[in-house]
Parts: sequence; structure tokens; C-alpha cells
Amino acid sequence: MRKDQKLLNFRQEVGSTSSSRGRPARHISECFRTIAWYHFLAAGRSATDVANLTPFDGVDLVTIYRYRRGQRSPKPEFLDADDEFFAAARNVYEIGPFRVPLWDAMWGSLTPADLRMADRLMPAGDWPQSHLSEMFFDDAILARIIYFRTVATWDWKDAFTSDLKAFSTALRVFRAWNVLGQGNPLALRVLLEGVAALPGARGILEEYGLTHPIREWIASQFDTTRTADGKPIYWAAWMVDDDEFERHMRSAESRRLQLLHGLRSTPEGADFDQETMTDRSTDEIKH
Repeated sequence: MRKDQKLLNFRQEVGSTSSSRGRPARHISECFRTIAWYHFLAAGRSATDVANLTPFDGVDLVTIYRYRRGQRSPKPEFLDADDEFFAAARNVYEIGPFRVPLWDAMWGSLTPADLRMADRLMPAGDWPQSHLSEMFFDDAILARIIYFRTVATWDWKDAFTSDLKAFSTALRVFRAWNVLGQGNPLALRVLLEGVAALPGARGILEEYGLTHPIREWIASQFDTTRTADGKPIYWAAWMVDDDEFERHMRSAESRRLQLLHGLRSTPEGADFDQETMTDRSTDEIKH
């Protein structure tokens, strides 16, 4: 990456991109935010039960259905309702599920720090050439996605939302390379679809009614790689089956332990069990 030149032109490029796509992006953002807001309030309830929530007094069922589909934005009095439950829903609307800044990752401003992060996590907008995790997985794509999650979330302590935070980071990485006009579209699309399919991210996106909207949004960003049937560019059973995902993870851990057992008997491998796949002080890949 020609960093100096790109950083100098960064603000100009962001401005030109936003001016041509600002209105559609705002509309889609409002749709996603409303869908997530509604599903938080619904919490599994029927639309009729949601309509009976106190702040919705007098709101007809048709409007409730429009909220569920993201076709109508919530009124300010609902967002500002003096109700603890609705206050939490407002956080979902303004920030994202579980306060993970999903909307900012998708449509917010990018900074030079985002460009540097993208270059570190996906050098030249492509997968790193090799890393230790690929030794442990049968599926090389899953290995790369797990590695991305590891380096993208190592300083986040909340394991429950780590997959969604990794997806948020993947969105920023994709957008940074998109702004720069560089990167491998296939690799970036597989990154987004793969990280969104991690069990934690997949479960939260489904809970908030965002699974299909997110998939469609990802596909819409890659016109040159979009398939006619709308399926992901890469698909594997672990992307929809938690048990299959756990099988891959257990198998990878078993192989790691076998390698560790073999290395412990050698001077070079005496400290292997003290190391992770990345040096967290430098984020450098261990080979």
C-alpha cells in the first residue's frame, strides 16, 4: 500500500464516495436500525403483543408490521420513552445489538487508523500468505477466519459478543479497502460472509432479524462476484451448524495439543505452550 499518498487523499476519496451513495446508504441504515430495534422490543413476542406495549398505545398493527420490516422509522417519542426497556432498545437503534457499534462499522466515518488496521489484518486486501492455524484445520478458509477473529478481538474481554465484534471489524476492513480501491473482492467477500457465520455473530444477527438483510447487503457490495442464486461465494456446513463448527474446533485443538506434545520433548519447543498464534504485543504472525 502506498500509505502516504493514500492517507493524503483519504478524506477526498471518502467525500466522493459518500456524495454519490449517501442517500441510499442512509435509507438502508435506517431500515437495519429499525429492524434490530423492533426485534429487541419483540423479544420473541407476536406483533399483536408488541402493539400492546404501553408506549405503543394507539399504534395500529399495520405500523407495527412496518417497524418489523424496517419500512418505517420509530417516532422520537418511542425512542425517548421514559421506560428502561425502551431506553435499552434505543441503544440498539443508535449503536447496535449489545452495544457493538455495528451501524458505525457499516456506514460511519472511516479514519486513517481504519486503513492501518485493514493493512495489518488483511495485507493488500487479501488473506495473509500463511499462518500457524492452517496446520490445525481441514478447512483452510475456516482457519483464516478463526485467525482473523483471534487478531481482531484479542483485546476484547467479552467473549459473548466477540464474534459480532469480529464481524464489525471485518466490515471496517472491507470498507477501508473499498475506499482505497484495492483488495481481492473474493477474499473480502468470503471474509464478511465467513465472520458473519461464526456462531456468536450468526446467533445475534438472527435474534435481531438481521440475517437476511446482512446477507443481501454483503452481496450488493460485490456486483462482480454476486451469484445468480444469491448464495455465498464460499459455503460450508459449519456456517449453519453449531455442532459442525464445534467439531472443527475440537479437531483443531486436538492437533494443536499433539503438536505441542511433540515439541515439548525438544529444546526448541520447550516454551511453545506459552505462545499463542499471535504475539499480542505486536500482532505479528507466528510461523
